[in-house]
Amino acid sequence: MIRTVREADLDALTRLWQELAEAPAAEHEAALRHCFEALCRMIGAANASWVGICREPAEDPYAGWRIRALDHFHNRERRLALGLQIAERIAQGEVDPHVMAVARHAGRPRCHLRAELVSEREWQQSWTIHEAFREERIIDRLDGGVPVGADCEVHFVLDRRAGEPPSASATSCASSCSAPKVFYARRCSRAG
Repeated sequence: MIRTVREADLDALTRLWQELAEAPAAEHEAALRHCFEALCRMIGAANASWVGICREPAEDPYAGWRIRALDHFHNRERRLALGLQIAERIAQGEVDPHVMAVARHAGRPRCHLRAELVSEREWQQSWTIHEAFREERIIDRLDGGVPVGADCEVHFVLDRRAGEPPSASATSCASSCSAPKVFYARRCSRAG
């Protein structure tokens, strides 16, 4: 699906990506928090997550893609614990329709609204959503993914709660999701 980016959204995103690119590497945590806050504000999201994934040799429904790093804007400690639980369940072969749909599109810059990835029925059957995020009342999700190598990707995930109307900027903003590569490279260099 080809989306057009509204001029005002493109300007706001360009400013944000430039701010992130200019942030000192030693301040990567503050830069991520700034990014989360700005993206949530731009599209009216309740929470934002950053997920680094890598592909391992595996014959499974996820084509070997595994979570290797993650962070969240709100409910951080709870979400980090849930992320580890989700990663473990995926590694053990448990299948989730939403996570499978995200993995199926790996390898190219992309952005999807939840409805473009899975049906409402599949969304309701997604154990990551049903079990992990139900108490946060998450009803919608926007996932932007960007390859940073043949076997690594970075994702920004923006969640919307029940009762929060979607922003007109949601898909427009997420359509230009290629700039987080700079942030990912800095974060990985600090983690290694």
